[in-house]
Amino acid sequence: MIGAGSKVSQDIVPYSLADGPRSYIHGINIIGLRRNGFTNEEISTIKKINSILFRQKRTLDQSIEAINNLPPSEFREHTLNFLNKSTRGIVRMKR
Repeated sequence: MIGAGSKVSQDIVPYSLADGPRSYIHGINIIGLRRNGFTNEEISTIKKINSILFRQKRTLDQSIEAINNLPPSEFREHTLNFLNKSTRGIVRMKR
């Protein structure tokens, strides 16, 4: 989900919330995930992926490798496909 009036110049990772004049990631869209029937286990997997991407100091290549080491899931595959197809880079979390 992207906040109104946000400038988006890079790709927004799936399941994320982005907002601000220069669009920073603010976390995952938990409310939207719950409304769409995602289980606590599925949300936990998405949180782990989000943590690897944004809360740990890694390069994008290191993050992709760490996500690859997670147990297989449709969310892991969806995110890896997204990251590998991104040509503009991804919006980062504001620190």
